[in-house]
Amino acid sequence: MTDKAPPELCSAADILERILFQEAWLDPLLRAQRRRGISASVRRRCEYYCRTVLEHERGLRVLLRGLLKRPDRRVQPRVEVLLLLGLARLLFTEAPAFAVVDETVSALPRRHYARGFVNAVLRRAAGQCDALRERYGTLSPDLRWSVPAFWLAELERALGGSATVDAALAGLRRSPGTHIVVSDEVRRELLEKGVHLEPVAGGAAWRITGNPATFWSLMDDAEKAPTLQIQDGGIAAWLCTVQATAPGRRVWDAFCAPGGKLCSLARAGFDVLGTDRSEARLRMVQNALRSAGCSAELGQLDIDEALPDGSYDLVLADVPCSASGTLGRHPEVALRSDPDAVVRLQRQQCGWLARVAERVAPGGVLWYSTCSLFPGENEDVVDAFLEQHPEFARLRVQHPLTSEETEVLRFWPHRDELAGFTAQALVRQNLP
Repeated sequence: MTDKAPPELCSAADILERILFQEAWLDPLLRAQRRRGISASVRRRCEYYCRTVLEHERGLRVLLRGLLKRPDRRVQPRVEVLLLLGLARLLFTEAPAFAVVDETVSALPRRHYARGFVNAVLRRAAGQCDALRERYGTLSPDLRWSVPAFWLAELERALGGSATVDAALAGLRRSPGTHIVVSDEVRRELLEKGVHLEPVAGGAAWRITGNPATFWSLMDDAEKAPTLQIQDGGIAAWLCTVQATAPGRRVWDAFCAPGGKLCSLARAGFDVLGTDRSEARLRMVQNALRSAGCSAELGQLDIDEALPDGSYDLVLADVPCSASGTLGRHPEVALRSDPDAVVRLQRQQCGWLARVAERVAPGGVLWYSTCSLFPGENEDVVDAFLEQHPEFARLRVQHPLTSEETEVLRFWPHRDELAGFTAQALVRQNLP
């Protein structure tokens, strides 16, 4: 047995314990590793282990209970995390079984009471890997993809049937990678420095496909960072459609943090007001504007209590949501998704949409959007709003990727290889 566990395994155990038992988030913990100077190779393997566990957590727990002689046995969080890590590596990686068992046991202190227990459970699993993989494949989709059961019903509604739910979940679980919006000059420079890029969303953005370390080193360069904007390709493509629907130059971005949308519109020459109720999130927007080399008016505002003065030709309401479309980037979203909480959020979304609509000028356009794929947070919210506000009507637009005319722009990860996103345009009619 090895005397010391690999550093990536110990780091993954630390991160997963905080995510599963302290409700921390993956991205900040991974960024902290980078700031501490941990090598890129260790960080990559650590992230892979974390994502593998989070993407299969519900199914892994089912299999783990079947491996325990006492399925109701309670163990320390650290021990539970290591069992999940060991089982995930046995089933979903090509690491030799004996190495997985030895390394996982070695991640516990030498005299820890649970070393023998972890060793016994994982050796039992190693002896029946094929049977465990076969059983995993027979689990229900919510367990197999580690999402709450109510997600399946919402995805079926959005897809118009259940036949492609597995494909949709597979796409949701796949990371869309890092997308950037850059000029041709900067793109050529990145290519010369060995950063591999491929176009996404019809060239609205570029996906980094190779040598990401060079890209991140450039992002740390104060002179280069202003020319590089990280933005999902779907958002970049949608913003092209948004600009095409704008009847004038005055724009209010009501939920502007972290600032990507606002920066894109400001760079395109729009007169933009950005608001957010959080002072900390507004500082993020200020940093984004500084990095992008553009300017916009910012204000701290809770729209439940107040609205900006005047009216606007274009209003963006990219409201807080379940974030179901971001599962590929934030696998822990599914762990914290609760149907009752989503229902409460839907009521808030209805209220927010009605509030921001008060500042849309006659003939102006209001875009309601979420990073969720659920109709309950999208079509249902807009339907309820239109019943109470006959002065607004849906606006048909061309989907920037499929070219179809539609009232609901929805970006599907399995179809478009982007993060999930939904948007609807409403026009304020000049009614007598």
